Amino acid sequence: MNITREIGDRQGEGLWLGNLGSAFNSLGQYDTAIKYYTQALNIAREIGDRQGEGLWLGNLGSAFNSFGQYDTAIKYYTQVSNSRRKNSFRKFR
Repeated sequence: MNITREIGDRQGEGLWLGNLGSAFNSLGQYDTAIKYYTQALNIAREIGDRQGEGLWLGNLGSAFNSFGQYDTAIKYYTQVSNSRRKNSFRKFR
């Protein structure tokens, strides 16, 4: 991840952060997963990566769902749905 930061590859950095989130999610460390997914989401929004934004919103929804925070999960799932409709994506990664 340091290399992506050094060369200014924001999309790559976001992907690394999201992958770390997925690893922590798999370990059941949902609070840490949420932290990394949020960082990945912020980068996606910063660089205008709408597909990445949808991916990280969905992953955040899943992490909050696994964490038992269902209302928050629904909030993120709704954002994915709205973003998908707004941007006419056929699918997210």
